[in-house]
Amino acid sequence: MDSPRKPSGRSRVLRGALFVALACGVFLLWRRLGSIPPEELADKIPASAALSLLAFGPLLAMPVSWLHVLTGLRFGFWPGLAAVAVTTVIHIVGGWLVCRMKPHWVPARLQSWRSRLNGAGGVESVLICTLTPGMPYIVELYVLPAIGVPLRVLASLGTPINTARAVVTLLVGDIASDLSPGRVAILAGYYAILVSVSAYSLHRLRRRMKAAPAA
Repeated sequence: MDSPRKPSGRSRVLRGALFVALACGVFLLWRRLGSIPPEELADKIPASAALSLLAFGPLLAMPVSWLHVLTGLRFGFWPGLAAVAVTTVIHIVGGWLVCRMKPHWVPARLQSWRSRLNGAGGVESVLICTLTPGMPYIVELYVLPAIGVPLRVLASLGTPINTARAVVTLLVGDIASDLSPGRVAILAGYYAILVSVSAYSLHRLRRRMKAAPAA
């Protein structure tokens, strides 16, 4: 049986050039979008463009929280929540496909996050990435598939948890023009509950992981 043919030097150069061009395009687009207030941008951007940004922007390292605020502004809470749920699946599948095509590819800046997941199983790794405050979303998209977490685990856990975490930013976008002390208190309360549940879950998870070798 013939061994798989390796990409030629020309093919690698073309792929590299396409990647650089895409990265430059995303950078210029992000600079342009970042200079426009979210409320003004939500009024101007077509629905298809907003959904495309939400679907593919996080795969190119665009800040997912900013995109969720924009989604809440553009579509409102419930349609925005549905859009987040669907596009989260796109993010997870997209990251998994990239890692399938490039099994050993993980950006250098993500290697330190990869080392922190050493010894964790698939479910534990997903929970750590989705529940830890401040964990970059791109770690979940590219590092988890790279360490061998199955797609079904990524999708079944990552989709509901990330959708639940998006509630605050979607609501901020949805009610940004009509904030009241009561609404701010509700948002703060929901966020406090979310952080508390995440912290408790992480604490129990880490205790279980430490106790596993001695069992």
